[in-house]
Amino acid sequence: MALYSENRNFIFVHIYKCAGNSIRKILADNTPDVIEINGAHSTLEDIKLHFNNNNLIDKYNQSYKFSFVRNPYAWLISLYFYIIACRKHQYNKVVSNMSYVQFLFWLLDKINSKQIQGENKYGKLLDFLTVDNKIESDFIGKIETLEDDFKIISNKIGIVFETIPELNIKRGQYYDLNYRKYYNNISKNIIRKNFESDLDYFKYTF
Repeated sequence: MALYSENRNFIFVHIYKCAGNSIRKILADNTPDVIEINGAHSTLEDIKLHFNNNNLIDKYNQSYKFSFVRNPYAWLISLYFYIIACRKHQYNKVVSNMSYVQFLFWLLDKINSKQIQGENKYGKLLDFLTVDNKIESDFIGKIETLEDDFKIISNKIGIVFETIPELNIKRGQYYDLNYRKYYNNISKNIIRKNFESDLDYFKYTF
């Protein structure tokens, strides 16, 4: 999903399990004209196509484009436990019967298919932020420095916030935030091999 404001001149690219709902609430509460465009956790390439198809490419080019990412090791374990904990999730019953390693192979199959999966579009972090393999985001914050990074964004787009609300299922409510305890050599190697570009670009390690 993505949020767009013409008045405040921004596009927020919502990557799943990266504090997106919390950020969306702040943006919606402080930006009366904000609208949702596309859907299914759209990539920036999808969003650019949307603007282009509606003869609004100048608006796209002029907009301040931002998003948030997180360490892939933490990101994917969070997604795994979120799907298991959220009974309404379309893949709850499927994933609940999987080990984490099985889940990773299942997810990679979804990512490589490049198809929308019901309400979701799965991808690697850079998949959401590139157009023709080039980064077109103006700012990419990290969950690990969420409040400091969002202060940079809020100053740029002209909004004021006190704290970032914790929405969706709260972090730590359904799994241990020490993600390392869930990994073995097999699962670590799967992430290292298949998310190498994300790890290298955003300088994440296990």
